[in-house]
Amino acid sequence: MKSCTLFCLAVWTAGSAFAAEAQVYRTEARGEMREVAVNFWSVLPQGNANTVDLDAAAADHPFTGLGVSIPESSCYLLSRLPAEKRAEILRTVWTADGAGLSVARLQIGSSDYSMHAYTYDDVAGDTELEHFSIDPDRRYILPVVKEIQKINPDVTFFASPWSPPVWMKDNGNIAGGRMLDKYFGAYANYLVKYVQAYAKEGVSIAALTTQNEPEAEQSGMSPTCLWSGEQETAFIVNHLAPALKAAGLQTKPWLWDHNFDGTNRVSQALARKGVLESIGAVAWHPYVGQPEWIRPIHAKYPNLPMVMTEMGPHVDRYRRDLLWWGDLMLRTFNSGCGGFTSWCMVLDEHGQPNITGGFPCAGFVALDSVTGEAVPSEQFKAFRHVGRFVRRGADILKDCWKVGDSDWARRNDKRTTCAAFRNPDGSHVVVVACKPAEGDAFSPVQVQVKYRNRYLIVQVLPGALTTVTISR
Repeated sequence: MKSCTLFCLAVWTAGSAFAAEAQVYRTEARGEMREVAVNFWSVLPQGNANTVDLDAAAADHPFTGLGVSIPESSCYLLSRLPAEKRAEILRTVWTADGAGLSVARLQIGSSDYSMHAYTYDDVAGDTELEHFSIDPDRRYILPVVKEIQKINPDVTFFASPWSPPVWMKDNGNIAGGRMLDKYFGAYANYLVKYVQAYAKEGVSIAALTTQNEPEAEQSGMSPTCLWSGEQETAFIVNHLAPALKAAGLQTKPWLWDHNFDGTNRVSQALARKGVLESIGAVAWHPYVGQPEWIRPIHAKYPNLPMVMTEMGPHVDRYRRDLLWWGDLMLRTFNSGCGGFTSWCMVLDEHGQPNITGGFPCAGFVALDSVTGEAVPSEQFKAFRHVGRFVRRGADILKDCWKVGDSDWARRNDKRTTCAAFRNPDGSHVVVVACKPAEGDAFSPVQVQVKYRNRYLIVQVLPGALTTVTISR
């Protein structure tokens, strides 16, 4: 599925009124988003142009929002800033004037980007959870979460654990090891208590994953825990989903929360009795594999939501540049995911602080430890092209990209990655990422947009992201 970018002016054609308010926004390589000029609509198509046919487009799956994780390290850095500076950064991330994010991922206990290792019950053998407490989150995490809620009250929160309490694991250590089945009941209650404790703080947790990256051990150098596919589904169906329901909670379990190469495991899980009825979505990471690998699952279960729940910038900023992020984001939407969540909201220019075994992760926003400057990442810039304009509940469209019948059009087809959206108010947003041609870093790609039987030529620049919005 392909889709692309569009835009529109108030124009009269062929003696009949055709009025549409539109804007075009472009971010060039290493540049900032700006509004640019656009051509006029015509009743005459250009026959061999690659076309985004919005008249033929059909709804595929809903857009659920862009987001970022809020680990303890990010909250610690933000806590050290003056209140006005902290609020400025949060507004940049969480409002439509900035990145337009609307989804936040929380960590249940410590992650590898916490300031220290902890769970909410570190008293060995406490199966009744008498010592359960979210007090470690009160110093840095909850204050930032509540500031975000004031800035954007519509943020949706979901949460993932990196490790259960160590006494529930076969190695007795927060790093590595495997979950022990005999503690499934206690662990389900542990997660329920987490949701209830956050609810008392005014934070509603919409969904939980059982385990962040359940097949990653990270060489025993970070909080992790191994779960087999059979363990994960048995826990969800027989323990977690029933415990959430018994507690009167609307929180839904999400399956997997790991890489695209886990499609076989996910397919097997979805075929097991009770799984589809117990989960709210499948969660994916893109560190291994390609978004297109999940398309068969989306085709088989078209009404099952899928979301990308983790990937963030690299400390080598341009290793994952604007175009890299735009291409991945749009392909992810076109493959069946309704949302995309980045990793750490704020880190310093070295990707610090953290307690990892040594990962080169950078912040969605980098906070320079010398100058104090907050620098949006290339991922931030790419996310703006969707987050500013596409509303939660929008339809992600399919069947709208038509390749022109010419060698030129076919070559240009290979240079573009596009996605189209229809907002709940009927407006459209189309976004295109454009690769440079081989041996030619300057030639743009011609894209024709068809809307209400009118045609608009848009020239998209190599190395750039372009967003065009069209009113009803």
